[in-house]
Amino acid sequence: MRWRRSIGSVWGGLVAASLWGATALGQEGAAASAPPPSGESQSVTDLVTRFLFSEHYEKADAKSPPGLIGQYRVVTRDTAKVVTEKPQGTPDRNEATQESDYRERPADLTGGDKIKAGVREYAAYRITPHPNTKPSRPDPLKGLMIWYQPREGSDPQVLSLIPGRGLREDEYAIIRREVYLPDLAALLPTIPSRVGDRWAVSKAGGRALLGSVPLPLAATLQQVRQAAEGPNWEAVIGVAGRSPARSNSGSFAINAQLVFSFSPPSSGSPGASKDSGAEKGKEKESIVDVRGAVIELRMATSAVTPLPPTADSARP
Repeated sequence: MRWRRSIGSVWGGLVAASLWGATALGQEGAAASAPPPSGESQSVTDLVTRFLFSEHYEKADAKSPPGLIGQYRVVTRDTAKVVTEKPQGTPDRNEATQESDYRERPADLTGGDKIKAGVREYAAYRITPHPNTKPSRPDPLKGLMIWYQPREGSDPQVLSLIPGRGLREDEYAIIRREVYLPDLAALLPTIPSRVGDRWAVSKAGGRALLGSVPLPLAATLQQVRQAAEGPNWEAVIGVAGRSPARSNSGSFAINAQLVFSFSPPSSGSPGASKDSGAEKGKEKESIVDVRGAVIELRMATSAVTPLPPTADSARP
């Protein structure tokens, strides 16, 4: 199965205010807006069935068997909005958007079938507004093929695989900031979960979303639904967290939504579900092992950062 995976993040506003106005702004600006829904649909499961989600990769170049992830395409769109408040006058507003399109495949797996390293080829990279660079300087990433190897607690190892084409410093900076799709599996529940269940996100899951930002996150299995196209089912997982608003250090909040795609379980297939031992006469609870992939991430964040008081604002 060929997966198309997408990331849409909106850094909902880095709001800088004078120290004297930070308390009010902290209360207003700390909550990140919920990501736009990825499509309205009806749930296809009950509130009893528990799902155990997992991702499994394979290196074969041929079409991947059902439930295994081979080569996949990633399309990203990242928008940053910055609002700087002023003691007097209209706030300064700036917005920039980055978009990339690449294909990635597993190149080295661990003792199981988790990715140890991958090969990635960029088809396009765009930034708006375009920075003022020399006309002769080529756009970053376009046509670049790289070896990408994540390293726990450190920046990834990235090597250019094109002879005579070195990796530029600005290209590595872009790649280092991008969300690495296989890492998002750390956001999935580690135990069978049913719709409505809630769990604390591990540190690995937090790093997958926010990098080095130390923010406690909680996730919820919001819905299991029929995909808008094709026969697959989709599990929708919400992730949220916020730091307390403080006048001297500001605040930070995140609201994200993950979509995990998988083939619908077949009640007739061996091992598709396991009876949990419910009493006779009561609705049976079943546990379903499903293999699939995180195919979509929508994320909004909001930060409020107070600025030190100016000489004018500090004057009584």
